[in-house]
Amino acid sequence: MTSCYPNNSLLLIFSFSQGMDRRTIINAIKDGASRTQEVIWILVMVGLIIPTWTLSGTIP
Repeated sequence: MTSCYPNNSLLLIFSFSQGMDRRTIINAIKDGASRTQEVIWILVMVGLIIPTWTLSGTIP
């Protein structure tokens, strides 16, 4: 997870050098997070179901 921080910093530096303001960047982050929210919930549910199935013996 820590490997994402240098990449995010470089992206912010690049965005500011291209003339984007802070509000535009924040709105883009919010828009991207709202678009991927369904996928994140699916991954969370699968992450909860697989250990349950493993403990019950459905998945060996």
